[in-house]
Amino acid sequence: EQGEEVREEFVDAFIWAQKKFDFQPDSVKSTFRNFLSMLRAQYILTRPHEQDQANRGIERLSRRLCKAVRAMHKKVLEGFLKYKAEVMMDPDRGVNEGCQVTEPGEGVMEAGRTSGVQGLHELKEELKELLRELSVYLLVWGEASNIVFMPEVICFITYLLLQHQNDRSDACIFPREGRSCGFLRNVIRPIYNAVFHETYTGGGQLREEYTAHLSPDCRNYDDWNERFLDLKWLENNLKNSDDVPIFKFRRARPGARAEVSARGLAEVDWFKAFLGDETQVKTHREVHCLSALFGSIHRVVFLHALSYGLTLQLVAVPPGANDGKPMTGSVSIVRIASVGGMLIPLFGTMWTVASAKTAGHGHSAQGFPWVLWWLPLLTYVFVLWSEGSSMLSLTFLIHVIVCAAGVAVILIFPWLYSWPATHVPSYSRFSVSSLFMPDTKPWKLTQLERWEPIFLRWTFWILVWGVKVWLSAPMLRSLDRLLIDLSIARPLQESPATLLRVSFTTSWDEEALQVIMLHSVSFLIFAADTLMWFGIGCSIFGSLAALWQRRFALRTWAFGRTRVNLVGMFTRKVLGQEQPSEQDLLERLGQTVFWRFWEQIVHHLRQEDKIDNEQTSSLLRPTNNVILHNNPFHKFPVTNKETLWRIRAFAEGLTLEMPEPFRVLPGLTVLIPHYGETIMHSKKELADPKSMLIDFLRYQHKDEYAYFCERMGVVTEGTNWGSIEWDHFHEWQWQDLRKWASKRTQTIYQTIHGFMKSRPALKMYRTMLEGDEDVRLWGDMSE
Repeated sequence: EQGEEVREEFVDAFIWAQKKFDFQPDSVKSTFRNFLSMLRAQYILTRPHEQDQANRGIERLSRRLCKAVRAMHKKVLEGFLKYKAEVMMDPDRGVNEGCQVTEPGEGVMEAGRTSGVQGLHELKEELKELLRELSVYLLVWGEASNIVFMPEVICFITYLLLQHQNDRSDACIFPREGRSCGFLRNVIRPIYNAVFHETYTGGGQLREEYTAHLSPDCRNYDDWNERFLDLKWLENNLKNSDDVPIFKFRRARPGARAEVSARGLAEVDWFKAFLGDETQVKTHREVHCLSALFGSIHRVVFLHALSYGLTLQLVAVPPGANDGKPMTGSVSIVRIASVGGMLIPLFGTMWTVASAKTAGHGHSAQGFPWVLWWLPLLTYVFVLWSEGSSMLSLTFLIHVIVCAAGVAVILIFPWLYSWPATHVPSYSRFSVSSLFMPDTKPWKLTQLERWEPIFLRWTFWILVWGVKVWLSAPMLRSLDRLLIDLSIARPLQESPATLLRVSFTTSWDEEALQVIMLHSVSFLIFAADTLMWFGIGCSIFGSLAALWQRRFALRTWAFGRTRVNLVGMFTRKVLGQEQPSEQDLLERLGQTVFWRFWEQIVHHLRQEDKIDNEQTSSLLRPTNNVILHNNPFHKFPVTNKETLWRIRAFAEGLTLEMPEPFRVLPGLTVLIPHYGETIMHSKKELADPKSMLIDFLRYQHKDEYAYFCERMGVVTEGTNWGSIEWDHFHEWQWQDLRKWASKRTQTIYQTIHGFMKSRPALKMYRTMLEGDEDVRLWGDMSE
């Protein structure tokens, strides 16, 4: 009876969503199975509390299940909770509140320790909202079809649907008309029809203007999806057929809840919202040109150019000029100032042009005036003019401040000049912290909440970049000496008077071109070796991280991997249980979950002819202490090197942290294109007297062929390769021989064979579920 209450909680959440919004029944069944699969995986990875180890049955299940549901809610609804808190600014269960995974012993779990029934009752009240949010989000995602390419739209729809989770009426929000279900007919299909109409006519034909290629101004999923980050746009453009706004997200007071209803989704004129000229949804033109390429990599190029220029000016010999000051100055600080004074205006102007060419008609004005890009050049002119005077220190300080601001805008705060202002939430407040964590980007690429990751990241890049620049200095010094020895023109290190006199002459043009080519090749080498230093830095930091995870136990790290304790590590890591004693293992090893898992591994190795019958029997003997104790790998009764490598990899994998379960189960369909290639060898190809491919394979895989013949019941006579009469093979033996040979020669067959291993893996997963005492309490809820 108590187990039925647990199962009913999951079922009721999906039944409520299906009745309230009229989702498709088949979609509800499929999504429910997907939900159970993800929750089971999360449940297995959730360790029971120490105080619950002695408890069994439904009381322990309720506490462990609460942790699993909360952890799954945090992972699956991470994006929705961010959208709800940062875009909709809903005060209920924001990112920090809704993502907390309460440990057992707090709140409801403390009350549940006194009675299993009371714990379940409190659990039902505590998890009801979480389960409804999970069920609605997964059902919307499951029926969204191509709308899943618009994740903010999915979050917007889910948010509106969940406004009715406390509605006590049984009335359906989207009543069914005809054969189509209400949610599909009133919400998903109108949105998809508006998206489809952008590039196709009503008859399903591609529009004439798009037959050759899509226009750069053609609106797509990304353009519409971005608009669902702007509440003001949603209020002004989501209207009904009478041009009346439907949703009002404004609040009477800060922190109050907006009164919105999901019924408005059925009234929205999506054609007018998405395709109307006044909506201006296109924020980024889909252009393929050098400007767009530069816009995507300009920060990387700028960082390399800035480092290259500063290093070159630091190691170069000061230029001399007979008729005036060189353009880059004569003293060190002026030459250093020339790098920022020339690079920042150049890159800023190029980025402005690239942004103007790629910005769509829905892109608002830039937040950073392009004229300010030339301010570093102006301050550098004053630095050059004050060279040799007492004002040099002051002008240099001003120039450094201006250049530092320009570098910060380009490298650290790019949204100040590149992010569309239309992305700013309409009702957000300005704060100083918004410069560092701006509200203009609700989806951060990387979330670093603690200071340790931020410190390590900056330390890593400063060290890597410092080593790179330091080792590049000799190369740039040699290049500068080479140019001096060649006695050729150096354009930027000449005075303006000299340039006016000799520029565009035959010899000067040739020498200037040579200097440009030499510096271009040098800069290419300077930029190309970044990947090499990044790899070296990752290797060093990765080794230090591995040692830190092992508490710098060098002896265990160096020699511990040669020993294995499969039962203990599997029990602790995979099953989340305490390692049983040696006496318990000897008595009931054959009844443990690990033993069923180990049997599948050994039988799989035998079917692949990696071990023979004797080795199989030895590995499947419950009294074999090789798999019970911390024994060296060389004591395994296995001679095949690949088999020993597989067992070693399996054991080493158990020493790592358990991976997180899939948020959504991946598809099990794989498309393998091939053209005119043999997938499985024929009998004629293998036994051809001219090539005798099978003899070659027998020689290359001696052990595996001997194991195969033993499995087939074929007797071989030692190593005399010509002693086997292939005519004596039966057709069923030839069929297996063809598979054996193809698996070792054909890449496509190996790919298909590896993909088909997903079926036994899923069967093994089911076996593990059946072996877990707590999982058996679930029952078969998918029926």
